[in-house]
Amino acid sequence: MAKKSDLIIGFIIILIIGVSCYWVLNKFFQWIGSLDSDVAIATISGALTISGAVVATVIGKYYERKKEVEARFHSEKAAVYEEFIERFLNLFEENNENAEQELTAYISEWRRKILVIAGPDTIKKYANLMNYAVQNPDPDLKLVLLMEELFKSIRRDLGLSNKNLSKGFFATIILRNPDSFLHALEKGDHVKIADLED
Repeated sequence: MAKKSDLIIGFIIILIIGVSCYWVLNKFFQWIGSLDSDVAIATISGALTISGAVVATVIGKYYERKKEVEARFHSEKAAVYEEFIERFLNLFEENNENAEQELTAYISEWRRKILVIAGPDTIKKYANLMNYAVQNPDPDLKLVLLMEELFKSIRRDLGLSNKNLSKGFFATIILRNPDSFLHALEKGDHVKIADLED
């Protein structure tokens, strides 16, 4: 019932604004018509110049503000992504026995952040990675490739190109034994990561 009354009130307000605009414009043109032609031309020229300057200033300020907000948001997004990647890569560092527990705690916090800052593709890649990790607790090459897809999506979200970054490229940066990874990848993506390290 409230929505119907809101709709009626909105329609009445629009009608009043429309009638008011029509009345003001009608009076303005009647007034212009009653003036001498030289005065009318000068008045119209002045009004158009002032109106154009005001519109240009307002539009300029709008786009300037929009750019500032986008730049600030991009900076915040980059910081969140950088922190996530740093913590994620820490999992693959040697002699870091607590990395997995630290990452698990951080991921629950990062989940909230990703919903606010990430683009749709990055959220989807993150969900794919996390779902696969939960269903397959013994990491394999597919998990690494899903992680790579997330990293590529993050790069795209930040406006970076992934051109010429072949499949498995990020894994060669992350894993301690990248050659065995690339060789195992030829056999399929279900080779366990632990088998690569041996």
